[in-house]
Amino acid sequence: MKVANIMPIAFLKKFGTFTKYHLVLTHLLLSSPAYKEFFTNLSSEHFIMLDNSVVELGTPMDFNLQLVLAVQIGANEIVLPDYINDKVKTIHAVNKTLKGIPESIKKEFSFMAVIQGHNFTELIKCYEEFSKNPEINTIGIPYAINKLSKNKYERIRLVNYLIDSHKWNLNKPHHLLGMDNLDEVKHQKAVRGVDSRYAVIQALDGKSIFEEREKEVFSFDLNLDEKMINPIRLNIGDLNNELR
Repeated sequence: MKVANIMPIAFLKKFGTFTKYHLVLTHLLLSSPAYKEFFTNLSSEHFIMLDNSVVELGTPMDFNLQLVLAVQIGANEIVLPDYINDKVKTIHAVNKTLKGIPESIKKEFSFMAVIQGHNFTELIKCYEEFSKNPEINTIGIPYAINKLSKNKYERIRLVNYLIDSHKWNLNKPHHLLGMDNLDEVKHQKAVRGVDSRYAVIQALDGKSIFEEREKEVFSFDLNLDEKMINPIRLNIGDLNNELR
């Protein structure tokens, strides 16, 4: 499994190329020239997913703006609009957006649709809808699923159900959006990748990735303290090795 490490902007020059798999946030491209410059200058061997920033902003960024920025930074994949826990609104937004994309643009990028729903049944229906759509290249499975019940592994219960019931689309890559628990994802060989702040957050809290997470000390505006370089480097390396 590939890992896209999410980190403060000031950390990118030091740690941003530890992997070649990246999730880029649209709203940060607009607010931070340094953030945009870093990803624009990556070589073509890096795989860049351009997220719609719905988790950070509450609603997805304008898709036309996403397209413009995707061209500017050389993104490979664009996350289509989604609305947290709202299956109907997400499916409508995805279908409407896809219809509005010119065919010439569709040839330049792959597109990820993120499943949403208020419960297990809605999530399965949303997955089936996106799975059968040939214009959707990748299916995203969000961390928000874990908050729908008291089971912190609810998302992986869904993944396992889809696999066991033969609903899992073997012809499409899957990406896990977010994680804060190593045990949740480390045995998921059926997914292409995951993005997370986990390695950095644990280091900032003085912990390895193998210790229980207690608090989140994170901001995209944090400055890099020299004493944090080795712990962050170790955590990113350990996470990559665990999920390889």
